[in-house]
Amino acid sequence: MDVDPLSREEASGFRHPGFRILAGVLVLTGGYAILRYHIFGPVPWHMFPTYVFNKVVCFAGFLCLALNYTLGPMGNIGIRVGQGWLNARQTLGISGFFLILFHLFLSLILLKPEIFGKFFDADGGYTTQAGISMVAGIAAFLFLWLYNASFHTFLKEDQAFMRFMNSRRTLLTSFLFTALHLFMMGYQGWGRPQDWHGGLPPITLLCFVIFILAYIINLAGRK
Repeated sequence: MDVDPLSREEASGFRHPGFRILAGVLVLTGGYAILRYHIFGPVPWHMFPTYVFNKVVCFAGFLCLALNYTLGPMGNIGIRVGQGWLNARQTLGISGFFLILFHLFLSLILLKPEIFGKFFDADGGYTTQAGISMVAGIAAFLFLWLYNASFHTFLKEDQAFMRFMNSRRTLLTSFLFTALHLFMMGYQGWGRPQDWHGGLPPITLLCFVIFILAYIINLAGRK
C-alpha cells in the first residue's frame, strides 16, 4: 500500500497523527483502568499514581505495539487503513517501547508481598508463577529492545541481523515470551467472570487477546 508523505502541518509537533492516536490510547486505557479498579473495584485512589497507573502504561504500551505490528499487514489482507494511521506506525512503535520500559521499572518497584501477595510464598520468596512471569517478561522486553534498536542504530546496516529480527521465528519467540508473561500474571482471574470488577475483564486478559490477534494479523499480512 502506498503511503503519501505527511504534510508540513501534520508532521509538526503534536499535530502528527501518531501523537493524536497515542493520546486516544492513553485516554482509553486510563479510563478503563479507573473504572475497573477505582469506580467498580476496591482499589483506593491513593494507589492510582503507582499500582493503577502501572496498569495504564502496560495496557497502552501493548495497544501501541499491537497497532504498530498490524496496521501495515492489515492493508495486505484487504482491510482498509487510513493514511493517518499508517503514518503513525513509527510513533506508536517507539511510544509502545518506552511505555513498556516504564512498566518494567514501575513493576520492579511495586513487586512487594503487600501488593502482589500471590507472587510470594510463606517465606517471602518468589513463587514459581512469579519467577516464570518475570523471566518471560524480561525476555520479551529484550526482544522488543533489540527490535527497536535495529531500526535506530548501526545494527540496521547488518542485513543478516535485520533478516533475523524480522523473521517469523523471531517474531514467534518474542510473542511466546510476551504471552507467557501475561498468562502467568493473570490467568487465575481470567476464568472467574463473577469476580471481575463491574464485569470488566482483567487488563492482562485484554492484552493477551489483543496480542494474539496482532500476531495472527501480522503473519497473515506479511509479504
